Amino acid sequence: MGTIKQGILGGFSGKVGTVVGASWKGIAYMRSLAQSVKNPRTRKQSMHRELFMKLIGLMSQFEALLNITFRERAVRMSAYNAATKANYANGLVSYVGDSLTVNPDKLIIAQGSLPGVHGGAVTINSGMAKMTWDDNSSEEGADATDKVMAVLFNTAKNQIHAISSTGKTRSSGSYSNGGFDSWAGDSVACYIAFVKEDGSAASDSAYLGTVTLPSE
Repeated sequence: MGTIKQGILGGFSGKVGTVVGASWKGIAYMRSLAQSVKNPRTRKQSMHRELFMKLIGLMSQFEALLNITFRERAVRMSAYNAATKANYANGLVSYVGDSLTVNPDKLIIAQGSLPGVHGGAVTINSGMAKMTWDDNSSEEGADATDKVMAVLFNTAKNQIHAISSTGKTRSSGSYSNGGFDSWAGDSVACYIAFVKEDGSAASDSAYLGTVTLPSE
């Protein structure tokens, strides 16, 4: 029950009907009582929840890599949460009409201060996805020893394969990976990023394109 301290025109504290009275820094104010909605079921609310669940399902598949490649962006949150926030904002998952859609070109696997990928591309070579890039280790802030992180995204199966130890560096210029045998004949989107040798910093990632792996 609310308590009126200064007459009928004065401020009050507590709840009176559907109105709540309170004060902030000595200023009395009133607000309406919020409606309790434990399980919102409007179409718009359901679509948002479906989108977020889809996003989490994708991001959680390579959480270990994201904890490295988003370390610099982890301000008052975990690196994984920073990665999820960035991909939500970038539209990795969106609706086209009533259809939930994943946009592979919007996937961000890394964000940071290191110089990024130059001249990145992907082709099929000897049955594998071959990722290539220009050696820009002479660029200020870059090192020839910066490690390559790679991600393969099977867009048909919504499966993500992350490689945090490719054995390749910025100066290597190429990396090949065939994914899994069960991916034969599927379309695979490819991404790389550079990470400092001690893991303290990363570059922004690059989407290199999508290729179709040869059928068995």
